[in-house]
Amino acid sequence: MAIYDYTEVLKDGNIEYPDRCVECGKQTPDTTYKINTWGLWRKPANEPLFKYFTVYIPACSCCHHKISKELLKSTFVSLLIYGIAGLTCLLFLVLTEFSEGYLIPLAIFSIMLSAWVIDLICHPAVTVMPYQKWLRFHYRDDDYGKDFYKLNCFKC
Repeated sequence: MAIYDYTEVLKDGNIEYPDRCVECGKQTPDTTYKINTWGLWRKPANEPLFKYFTVYIPACSCCHHKISKELLKSTFVSLLIYGIAGLTCLLFLVLTEFSEGYLIPLAIFSIMLSAWVIDLICHPAVTVMPYQKWLRFHYRDDDYGKDFYKLNCFKC
């Protein structure tokens, strides 16, 4: 999975994408896929803590369902695996009354392992994560990610 950062997105919103579908790679897709995401900001007290963002990724109309299904699967698997790992760690810690010193590193390792399992199971075509002043795009297709970076790197 390719990771390409694009800075200054949150200031002007002028993101350029390669002229092909993010899922199947078909040239000149007939529509876009809307991805909604939100971020947590450290702002002054008079501004909202959460900010909502929408990006439109080029995609064929026939690929919309597949992209939606992949993103939903990724979210569900993430919640499920992190939930199981967290509850298991908590259960072990409570049952041993925090007396076993090796369980804390084991708990941390199991949660880190969960992230790897999620990445192994779920490969959405694109995920967008907002940060304080920029967005991070994860593309399954390395070539798409490289082309995206070439189109937007001068803005970074």
